[in-house]
Amino acid sequence: DGARAPKPVRDCVERVLHGTGCIGGQYDKLFELKAEVLLRLQRFYGIDTQRLPLEQLVSRSPTSKSIYFVSDAILRMLKADVQTKLSVVNTGIRVLELSGMKGLDCEYRLCQEGLRTLVSRELITRQVVRAPVSDLLLLYQKRSAVRVDEFTPETARQLLHETKAGCFALVSEMYEAAGDAAGGPGSTPVRAHAPASAPPAGEKRRHLLVCSAMWSTRGAAEILVPKAESNAALIWLGSTGYRATSADQSNAASKERAAAAARA
Repeated sequence: DGARAPKPVRDCVERVLHGTGCIGGQYDKLFELKAEVLLRLQRFYGIDTQRLPLEQLVSRSPTSKSIYFVSDAILRMLKADVQTKLSVVNTGIRVLELSGMKGLDCEYRLCQEGLRTLVSRELITRQVVRAPVSDLLLLYQKRSAVRVDEFTPETARQLLHETKAGCFALVSEMYEAAGDAAGGPGSTPVRAHAPASAPPAGEKRRHLLVCSAMWSTRGAAEILVPKAESNAALIWLGSTGYRATSADQSNAASKERAAAAARA
């Protein structure tokens, strides 16, 4: 009759976890992901299955465009609701979504929405780049086509030798002196450090800064944070009185000398 054949559905889900309603309706279904999909995610992002059992990653559609992290208590409650008496309007934190890029070991990228949860709880151990705030600022400001030689040396080393092409999380931490009192914008200068297991002596952790970005095989990075959100982060950093550390300033000076030598 000339009708077009329906597009094939992505074969990512194992079965319906909960729900009987229509997809896109008021009460959507939840789906369990196939073991091979979960294993691919676990290998690429180094998911710590002791802290994040893979069964807690679910989808809201058979095409699995987005993947959500649900707590163990919610998961057990949904599994126990065999007669589907509960109507789930919204649940879970979106942590992954399809990137649309081909030729990658993992087709899913990290979502900014759930990235802080994954990083702060150390649920992922790979594709995480620890960097000073100056590198985070660089990504926020340029947004795309950031070359590896524009990053500080340690960040560049991690990108080149510890990060696969695809999505990664750029993570920084900011600290303030333990005796500092809270005040108005700019009243309490903060220092930036690469994340560590504990704050430096005499200081306390203030903020964890994270952003998702894409690392290409061509050796360039591109931020995946919406522009409005990155602009807000830049404004916030200005209000904290953030100032570059001596290491940041030294790296900036080295880059300027290298640029001047290249122009000569």
